[in-house]
Amino acid sequence: MRGITRHKIGFLAAAAIMLFMALYYMSYYFEEQTSDEVLHVSHNEKYGLSVEFFGERVLNDNAVPEHQIIKSVNLHDHSDSTVIRYEPFDPETLEQTGGYFINVWSPDGEYLLLPLGRGDGFVVFSSKTAMTDMKSERKPLTIRVKNKSLPTALWHNFEDWRDEQTFRFSAGQTNSALVFDFDISNEMVTSQNPAANLFEAHINTRAMPIITDQVE
Repeated sequence: MRGITRHKIGFLAAAAIMLFMALYYMSYYFEEQTSDEVLHVSHNEKYGLSVEFFGERVLNDNAVPEHQIIKSVNLHDHSDSTVIRYEPFDPETLEQTGGYFINVWSPDGEYLLLPLGRGDGFVVFSSKTAMTDMKSERKPLTIRVKNKSLPTALWHNFEDWRDEQTFRFSAGQTNSALVFDFDISNEMVTSQNPAANLFEAHINTRAMPIITDQVE
């Protein structure tokens, strides 16, 4: 009996140690996964969606927030509390260079615009199907600009929404970026700069000319 008792005690002690270690590593993992805080939430009341931006606040020497670093983005469907993490093509360039922007919804709420990477341009989702597309990691409409004669990827930067279906962005090399407008409805890229003739738009897998007529 004493041997059995000692055996049981030893077994219980070993089990307790294993449970403690499991809980320790689970708590460590959870802390690592949730260390980033919510920096901003952009709502789409029309479709009951919101985009949540996670990252960290960088403090100055006086412990006052100096700027924010957005590291990741979630899409949240409030109708059923589903949350999906957005997966860009090149998350590192977005995090390291401030490539994320918070003005992601079109003025009428019909479109969701997110960056793919500094050299990869943007992806446009229909708000109606954004959750389904993002869950399947589908990129329904992508847009980037390339130089016709140079293989180097161009640096893309979101500027603003021009109207309910058009957004403005810049693309180029350091100190030489041009400004472009992308009309989502007809998938057309325009620019007021004649030098845009040296570039072409890549919409999904199609190379398209850039219209350089004057635009408002």
